[in-house]
Amino acid sequence: MPGFLEARKWGLASGAGRVRGCQVRGTAGWTDRFRVNESVVFRELDAEAVLLDLESGVYFGLDAVGTRVWTLLLEHGTPEQVCARMLEEYDVSPQVLRDDVLRLVEELAAKGLVVADAADHAAP
Repeated sequence: MPGFLEARKWGLASGAGRVRGCQVRGTAGWTDRFRVNESVVFRELDAEAVLLDLESGVYFGLDAVGTRVWTLLLEHGTPEQVCARMLEEYDVSPQVLRDDVLRLVEELAAKGLVVADAADHAAP
C-alpha cells in the first residue's frame, strides 16, 4: 500500500529513507525535537513551498501536505506532535502517516534543512 505522502515532490517514490521502528535510520527518534537550519529560507507559493539552504544551495520542493508537515514541525518540533495534529486534519491510517512523516523528516535532516536536537526530547 503506498504511503499517505508517497511520491510527492519531496521524492519518496525512490524508497529513500525507510523507517525502522521509532527511529529514522538511527538519526532521530519519534520524540526528538527538530529545528530549522539557520541558513534555510522557506517560501510558500499557493499551497506548495520551497526550501533553500543559502549555504549549500540545496533546493527542496514541498507539495501541500509536505508544507503542512513542515509548518507543524516548526510549531511543535517533534514528528510525534506533527502526526497527532495531522490525524485531526486528515483521514489517514496512523501508521501510514507516522511512516511518511518520519521519512520526510529524515530526508529534510539528510539534506541539512532541519537539525535534530537529540538531547532535547519533547516533554511527555
